[in-house]
Amino acid sequence: MNLDQKVQSLLDEATSDSKYRIPGAVFVAIDRTGTQIAARSSGVRGLKEKVPMTLDTIFYIASCTKLVTAIAALQLVEQGKLNLDEPEQVKKYLPELSQTRVLNSSGKPGEVRKNYVTLRMLLSHTAGYGYHFSSTALRDSDTPMPRTIEHHLADPILFEPGTSWEYGISLDIVGILIERVTSTTLEEYFQENILKPLNIKDFSFYVPNNKLSRLAVIHNRGSDDSLDEGLHLTPVVAEGDGEFMHAGGSGGFTTMVEYSKILAALLCGGVSPTTKQRILGSDTVKLMVENQIPDIPDFARKGFEDAVPFITNPVQELYPQPGNPPQGWSMGGMLTLEADSRTGRKKNTIHWCGITNLYWWLDIESGVAGILGTQILPFFDNRVLILRDQLEKTVYNHIV
Repeated sequence: MNLDQKVQSLLDEATSDSKYRIPGAVFVAIDRTGTQIAARSSGVRGLKEKVPMTLDTIFYIASCTKLVTAIAALQLVEQGKLNLDEPEQVKKYLPELSQTRVLNSSGKPGEVRKNYVTLRMLLSHTAGYGYHFSSTALRDSDTPMPRTIEHHLADPILFEPGTSWEYGISLDIVGILIERVTSTTLEEYFQENILKPLNIKDFSFYVPNNKLSRLAVIHNRGSDDSLDEGLHLTPVVAEGDGEFMHAGGSGGFTTMVEYSKILAALLCGGVSPTTKQRILGSDTVKLMVENQIPDIPDFARKGFEDAVPFITNPVQELYPQPGNPPQGWSMGGMLTLEADSRTGRKKNTIHWCGITNLYWWLDIESGVAGILGTQILPFFDNRVLILRDQLEKTVYNHIV
């Protein structure tokens, strides 16, 4: 079998029992020429209507949005409009953060932070922000789960900025920063500076009415492992339905094919291999994938708490590797600092995910990247994780 056939076989097996396995999935792998070396779909968009899953299915991509927001911020760094290490700039555009409080020993917002905050800290998740759904401390802090701009900018932090690592809402705050620096919405900025240059037409914080029929349904896995249709974590808003927060850390909707175009541009040092348009300089791409937390090599082994169990499973380790080698975090995602013998990915591969069980990886050394899309809660679904590793290994076996 060729690669497409092998991928199709794996997807079909995974979706063969939609009630207890995976309702539907899309997988796209791409190389640095922009060629889709594999692009396949299987299963259904939703259990009730059973519309077939297709390559043009639109997914809520949740935290996969973070990579695009990081690209946008680094574009502004290149232009001199933002600085990675200038705290006064953050203070100027985000004055609300001057009143950010650190959770005290009683688990409540305590004293105002003493350390400064920089864009680099926000991009690398070292500014102290967490998520209420994966931190019992934040969940129990008597502060609202952030949904609005005001709530995001008022959320307490778990530690003094620059002293530790915690995955959280900081890329949503970066999105607000971008809007204030550019005097545009994040939607407008993305469209003009990233999406149009890459010929991406199906990426937005909105889902237009004429595309709603292509939207995949969120599914919830119960305690008996069965699946039922559920609600989206973020409002599905048709353009023109009113103002809402364009969440740079979690608000995007797109197809897996369209997202792969972003990965292809990064494989090529910031230039689209198909449109030939540049979205980042090659040196900036190298900077984006550098490890920002070399002093915290085991950060990923503390995992996530299941503070809100319908959103996330308990996660003991974000990316287990044989031998427990050091791991890193860049300004674009998690770093596999040493090659992974389980799948074939090379050292310094950058990767991350979306809460509804989407997973992407970007291996610049091998010149290959890919994304697997599903729409299942809670996060870290074991069946999807198995499929992710099977698909990635199949791709590497093919290119070798």
